[in-house]
Formats: sequence, structure tokens, C-alpha cells
Amino acid sequence: MECVDFEKFIDAHPNSFLYVDPPYVKAGAVLYGPSVGDLHERLHQLLHERADWLLSYDEAGARMYAGHPVESFQNYRSMSSRKVGPRDNSEYLVSPQTERTEPEFGAVEPEP
Repeated sequence: MECVDFEKFIDAHPNSFLYVDPPYVKAGAVLYGPSVGDLHERLHQLLHERADWLLSYDEAGARMYAGHPVESFQNYRSMSSRKVGPRDNSEYLVSPQTERTEPEFGAVEPEP
């Protein structure tokens, strides 16, 4: 376990599989403050250079990975929920493209 900036960590582990769980795009600034800034674009660029990662995001974050495989799954929004309310498709898993292309940072509709 390390506590370093994500860019330094990714650069220091070029041969490691990465599971990345960044702040959600929609709620990130509310939950973590404006410090998340351009984190999402920087992360996108770093991951594009690799083929060994899995990324979890909200729907808005998943849309930034146009052309990447995206899977959604139902979950409860909070560990503290009593699991009585409805589930939602709030978690999306994004994986690397199988073919290398120029990075595309834009909108894509995640698969239902």
C-alpha cells in the first residue's frame, strides 16, 4: 500500500495490473472538493498508454472512455443502506480497448 499521487504511482508500476477507483465525476467536487480539477483527463491519458487496468466510475465518468468496453451493474448506493430500497445502475466498469487507437475523451453511452 502506498500513499502517493496517482500519476507517480502509475508511472512507478509499469508492469502491474491497476484497479482504479477515482472520485465520481458528478459528485467528485462535492465529496472531495474542487481539488479533483483535471484529474479525470490526466487519468484518461495515463490509462490510454497501458493495457492492464480496470476502472470503476459513475455513468458520467464511463462516458469519457468512448470506444472502451463498458459494463454496468446494479448495486446499492451505500454500504450503510439497509438494502430495502431499489438498486440502481450506478457503477460502471471500464476496461482497455483491445486495439490501440488515439485517445478519445468524450461522450459514449454505457451499455445497459
